[in-house]
This record gives sequence, C-alpha cells and structure tokens, in this order.
Amino acid sequence: MAYTRLDHSSDLIHFTRDSEDWDFGKSYAKFYDIIQQGILKPSNYKRLGDISSLCFTEAPYRCLTDKCELNQKYFDRYSPFGILYPKNYIYNIGGLPVIYSPKHEFEKDNNLTNWRTVSFDPIKKYGNFRDYTWEREWRIQPDNDELIIDANVVKLVFPSEAWAKKFRDDHDEFHNDPECDCPCKRNCTIIKYDEYFSEERHEELSGSCPDYSEFPWLLINMNCNNIPDPK
Repeated sequence: MAYTRLDHSSDLIHFTRDSEDWDFGKSYAKFYDIIQQGILKPSNYKRLGDISSLCFTEAPYRCLTDKCELNQKYFDRYSPFGILYPKNYIYNIGGLPVIYSPKHEFEKDNNLTNWRTVSFDPIKKYGNFRDYTWEREWRIQPDNDELIIDANVVKLVFPSEAWAKKFRDDHDEFHNDPECDCPCKRNCTIIKYDEYFSEERHEELSGSCPDYSEFPWLLINMNCNNIPDPK
C-alpha cells in the first residue's frame, strides 16, 4: 500500500497447512509440491457456509515470531512455509480483509460478503468463544478457482535458512542442462530479517550455473531459532 503502518504489513502471506498435527518434513513436502504445480487452490475448510476461498495474513513479520521463536499461537494452525504476495496485487484481483461478525448475522447476509465473513464472539454472547482477529486475515475467490504462483510476483517464506537452502537444492533436481557439469547450485537470494523483522539483509548464494533464470525465486528466511534442520 502507499502508506506505512506498524500494525499491518504491506504484503500478504498464504501459509500452507498439512494437518492439525503438522510437522516440518510433511509440511515442507506439501509446500514443495504446491510450488512445483504453480497454483494455489481455494478451500472451504472451516469456512462459514462451506464457501471456498484462499486465506492470507497481513500480520507484520515481527508478530509471527516471539524472540526468534515461531509464535506458537499462530503456527498451531498453519505451517511456517508460505507464499508472500504484495497486498496491492491481491487487492487488484479482488482480495479483501475478512469481516468479523457473529455467526447469526452471516446466516442473514448475502453471497456478496459471505465468502469473507468469519465468526466473531469474543465474550461468548451467542454461545462459543470465537476470536480470530489476531490472524489479520484477508481472503480472495480467485478466477477459475486458482491463483497463479508467479516467481515475478511472489516470494517464498521459510522458517530458517536451512529450509530455504533445501528448497534451493531440491530445485536442482529439475535442472538437466547437458552443457552444465552438475551437480551445482543455482544463484539464489535469501532475504533475512532480524528478530523484529525491521532490518532486511540479502545473501547471494552463488553457484556454477551462470543463468540466474534457472532459479527464479526470492526466498525469505524468517530467521527462527530452534528449528529442526531438514533430514
């Protein structure tokens, strides 16, 4: 967006999820498959009215960690592997912040807004406690039920440098240039942040392949401590 706010990010992240009891290996494998397929598909999982949409968070980076640890409040629902889109990009193709509303108002509402309505009942006035406002959620219903993952638009989010490097190395499996004496590593930029995600640093990981386009992705290292290394 054209303005700066401490409580919002100018980007939106779609974090993947594998199951209620995710682990790093399974969640990375699912994330990797999604990137290879090149599209995100909407879901109706835990949506009011079973209406499908794609979800993102606009929470600032520093809110996703706690003293360089994954914020467990956030990542008990999602994995720390994600796809970052510019907020303007999602807004321009129809994405909007969700509407936090008591469930009974959703049932009276119309299909113009139902797809982005989230149950809200922080004092159990209508029954069960519901407060997901901390997720800073946006949703979109993409055209043709898919959102393209374009390397010219997105950045890929990883919990640590080791997992970002694993993605880089796994990408080499698809490199079959007969003129190149493999194995080799792609040129790769990993964007690193300090614990409050206020200082951006770049690390170029060079290799023997001269064509940068062989590895088109920009990778974000959330720089979290105590993250298990890939096996």
